Amino acid sequence: MCECQAEFNNLHAKLHDAIMKGDCENITALLKIHPINNPITIWKNCATFPTLQTQVTVLPIHLAATYRKEKSLQCLLQLKADMEARDNRGRTALHLIIMHWPNIVTNWIEPKTKFQRAMAAMQNRTESCLHLLCQHGVQVNASMESDSQHTPMHLAVRHGAFPAISILAQHGANINAIDKYGMTPLHMATGILHKEMTEKLISYGADVNSKIPHSGNTPLKLAVCTASSKGGKLLGTDLGCIHVLLSCGAEVNAQDQEGRAAIHDACFGGREEIVDLLLEHDADFNLQTKLGESPLFLFLDRRPNLKCTRLLGKLLSLSHPLRISTGGGLLPSGLLYPEHQQHKEFLLTLIQEPPGLRDICRIKVRKMYGHRHSERLKEILPKVLWEFVYSYPDYSDHFHEMTRKQQSNTHLHTRELDQRLGNMHLS
Repeated sequence: MCECQAEFNNLHAKLHDAIMKGDCENITALLKIHPINNPITIWKNCATFPTLQTQVTVLPIHLAATYRKEKSLQCLLQLKADMEARDNRGRTALHLIIMHWPNIVTNWIEPKTKFQRAMAAMQNRTESCLHLLCQHGVQVNASMESDSQHTPMHLAVRHGAFPAISILAQHGANINAIDKYGMTPLHMATGILHKEMTEKLISYGADVNSKIPHSGNTPLKLAVCTASSKGGKLLGTDLGCIHVLLSCGAEVNAQDQEGRAAIHDACFGGREEIVDLLLEHDADFNLQTKLGESPLFLFLDRRPNLKCTRLLGKLLSLSHPLRISTGGGLLPSGLLYPEHQQHKEFLLTLIQEPPGLRDICRIKVRKMYGHRHSERLKEILPKVLWEFVYSYPDYSDHFHEMTRKQQSNTHLHTRELDQRLGNMHLS
């Protein structure tokens, strides 16, 4: 006999067992002896929880919510269990249901195998439990008493409880609720590039331009940061989330507390398809941060970006006036490495050249009509003129030649050094 059975004469063990089995008759009978809003104490060496080394207390309603026991939960609610009671970590039954949501990625239309049917049944039970609490008037906006102060809607995003978003919203959950850090559920969804959750939240009224108070980050900026990161580039993350935000009215030129917009982060990341997508929605390529950093400056500030010669040529063409330093004269750190000395000299020479009349006209037309109307202009303008306006100078051959010369100089320097070391050894 385990210690919980010996200590409590089987009462807590029986109540625990009845809840786990959904035995409403026994639950009702046992709760005539055990107060419904008093915890069940589970001791170490308990047969039900063999891994526990210390005693654990749990309210009956929390036990039913955690393990998605629909019948037991309904029975407890009918017996007036306190839905808003909190555990020692400040969580209610609603929080526990969402935190233990069976986050299962399914690609079947109809479950066929035994495993698929079991998973589908688990999903259905969880949704039913959530519906039960909402129908009984649970506080759908109650924050957790923890450092994050997440609401149920935040938890739904964090734990991948996609169906919970609709259920909570339909029962009055605040779609734009903020946590301790000022983040809304949409900030969280876009930060992980979850397209479906982003679409769902926006459909229920999420503010696509809400800013996190301490940083000024918008959902669009968070999505661009994630997609432009090293991991985003390596994995080739889908840009669907960014497409959704832009199509739903996200302000493409919104700036954070440091004056950085989405185009700054996209250029720093060096992922060309994101830069192109933002430009299609009229991103201002001449926006500067509070430190005077342009998108071109931030592109050049990251050393690996200098290998992206096609994108560099495009950014040079879009910058007007062409500047590669901040207002204080600070050069991008990527140009300060010895292997990029020739890049630096070329760019410093380029910015000294006054723009030609053709370049000024091209820049003015782009600024007036933007990239969004390029296809419309293609139908109106002669082909040669349209290609002139929306083409970019190709510096790739020039940069490749610089790279070749740099590598040649490096090999020559290495041979000379080897010869000197050999002569020193012989002498």
